[in-house]
Amino acid sequence: MPSKKKRWGNRPGIWFGLLCLVSVLTQALPLAYGALEGDAAALLAALHPFVTLLPALLGPFLAARNGVPALLAFFPPGLCFLLSPVYPAGAAFGGGMLLLSLASAAAGEELARRKSARETEKAARGGKKRRGR
Repeated sequence: MPSKKKRWGNRPGIWFGLLCLVSVLTQALPLAYGALEGDAAALLAALHPFVTLLPALLGPFLAARNGVPALLAFFPPGLCFLLSPVYPAGAAFGGGMLLLSLASAAAGEELARRKSARETEKAARGGKKRRGR
């Protein structure tokens, strides 16, 4: 009988690896800006720190919601930004990203905890209630 579990289900290792990969690729984007000419490269380089906020907020949330501990899920986005050779003076921004990632990961972990508590409560009540009979 085939499993009804989702394909990406609660596999913390896959989610953590995906989070690390997205974080590294996001920090590798400035290396591609060098191929552009004119003001486009400067504009993209100036906007890059703000583009990195999206993976820093969504990545840890999704990873923690799918089983990665929050204290492990918040590290990759901020740490990759801090170690990036392109922005050596971005320590304050990287620290802020770490704080945002921590809050996001804690929210994802709390959402997963509430979902599992709801499912446990539903199972304790006997599943779905039958109507009409």
